[in-house]
Amino acid sequence: MSITKAVRICVGLLAWCLCAAASRAQETTPPANAPTTEARQPATEATPRDQSLSPELAISPENPNGSDTQNSESQPARDLQPIAVYRPLAGIQDQTIGEYPWARNYLVPSVAVNEVVDTNGLSQLGGTQNGLASVTYLLGGLTLDRESSGSNSYINYYGGRSFSPEGGALDSTVQELGASQLFRWSRSRLLFADQFTYLPESPFGFAGGEDIGALGLGGELGASFSVLQEAFLPNQSILTGAGTRISNTVAAQYDYQTSARSSITLAGGYGLLDFQDSGFINNWNVFFVGGYNHQISPRDTVAVLYRYQALRFTGLSESINDNLVQMAYSRNITGKLVFQGAAGPEVDTFQGFSSTNSSRVSVGASAQLAWQGARNNLGLGYTHGISAGSGLLTGAEADLLQGSVGRHLTRFWLGTLAGGYAWNRAISQTAPGEASLPSYDTYFITARLSRNVGRNVAFSLGYTYQNQDSSVPACTTPGCQGVLLRQQIFITFGWHADPIRLQ
Repeated sequence: MSITKAVRICVGLLAWCLCAAASRAQETTPPANAPTTEARQPATEATPRDQSLSPELAISPENPNGSDTQNSESQPARDLQPIAVYRPLAGIQDQTIGEYPWARNYLVPSVAVNEVVDTNGLSQLGGTQNGLASVTYLLGGLTLDRESSGSNSYINYYGGRSFSPEGGALDSTVQELGASQLFRWSRSRLLFADQFTYLPESPFGFAGGEDIGALGLGGELGASFSVLQEAFLPNQSILTGAGTRISNTVAAQYDYQTSARSSITLAGGYGLLDFQDSGFINNWNVFFVGGYNHQISPRDTVAVLYRYQALRFTGLSESINDNLVQMAYSRNITGKLVFQGAAGPEVDTFQGFSSTNSSRVSVGASAQLAWQGARNNLGLGYTHGISAGSGLLTGAEADLLQGSVGRHLTRFWLGTLAGGYAWNRAISQTAPGEASLPSYDTYFITARLSRNVGRNVAFSLGYTYQNQDSSVPACTTPGCQGVLLRQQIFITFGWHADPIRLQ
């Protein structure tokens, strides 16, 4: 992708997001994003709190303990509005709309059964749907959010096992973890975060696990596994067929407040993508981020940042060093809308790919938008830059666009539509002599209808369509052809215990 094309995509997306922000942000809400605001960890999908658990037993401003709503006492007016969540714009986490002060200190165990009918159960590559199969996923999860005066602990985990009459690769293990620990002092904050997955295929459009956080709990107490920005996670947006892989990123961040409106952020981390089957390119990376944040108004923040990333490939001598300088902007209307965007020059140097080392200059860009209405919510994210190649390429230029929209159709029913598009192409410096650089176009669409049933049970019906086209000719290496067509229909039943309040 040329610099001009990347700039057009970025500018177009930023313009669309700003227009959406202007049309939606007509509410009068408290100021957000101030560095002195109490910091909190994510709560996830934004849905009205009065429907966060179930119609009969909901944790809400009027019912913060999940007790019988008829016997609960009303909360003070100050608890009816969400509070701002401070996260440095130059940091490693996405900005968030905010959280309700009473939605803290809880422990929730969950279980779910997910039945999937798959037109291409083994995710066979080649452009046709092969091997109709049914797969049953048995999953268990645990969400912990513990708040104190000087720290916050957040853990969200789910894991389980899949079973199929066809056996083989369809009998697999599924695990996902998002965890963070935040320490706060008068002028500084220290964050540790870890994001881990162990999956039988790429998570890009993976419907088998049916994230427990989207079912049963829902709302502000719904589970979120995204404790780090997408740009710091190993890219897996190329569908490689069935094959177990481990992805893990651990990071630390320190933010120091230099004045009432400014702070300095330093962060670093390590990530890896390791395939359990042969034929793929395992990779790992080390990254460092440094930046300066300044709040120009109660709702608007700007930042300048520098990111260095070292991309390495297990068993290969080739390596990529990535340097990125960006200007970033964020607008936050607490409880309603948050937008963040960043763009700037990206300079990459390549070693070991040819007789002489080479470099390239491009544009690195990202944008995120989240909006919360009375009955609707919207999320959209875009990134453009260099990646390690998803296990098939030794470095790739990647565009990734993902979004979702949800609507409460009635008090009991929630409809969700989600999708994603990824474009990955080999870089000329990493594929010298290629007449046509290998590329992959991938997209998925998921539609889901969910309903709470009584106090602790919920179910959902869903459909997922996955498609991938590739310029790579037929070959014998696993995943290299990359053409895939797949459809899935799933039904999920979930149960969660009543939230256990922590003191």
